[in-house]
Amino acid sequence: MSSNSYDAKSVQEALSICGHNPGSIDGKMGPNTEKAIKSFQKEAGVGVDGIVGPNTSAALAKTLGEKSVRASGLKGYFESGGGAGASGDM
Repeated sequence: MSSNSYDAKSVQEALSICGHNPGSIDGKMGPNTEKAIKSFQKEAGVGVDGIVGPNTSAALAKTLGEKSVRASGLKGYFESGGGAGASGDM
C-alpha cells in the first residue's frame, strides 16, 4: 500500500476531513489508513486500490473543496500533485 508522492500525514488529515477515519494522524501508512483510502475511493467512485494516485487525489481535492476553510490548504496540495512521481489508481 502506498500514497506515492503524497505524505501520509496529509493523506490522513484529508481522509479525516472527508469523513473517513484513518486512525491516528501519525504520518504512517498503516492498515487503518489503507482502509480509509479504500472507503473514500469507493464512495468517490474511483478505482479502489488503496493508493492515492491521480484519480484519488482529484477526488480528494474536489471533496475537500466542498468542506470547511480548514481544508483549503490540503485541496491545493492534492490539486498540485503533492510531490513528484504520482502514479496509481485504477
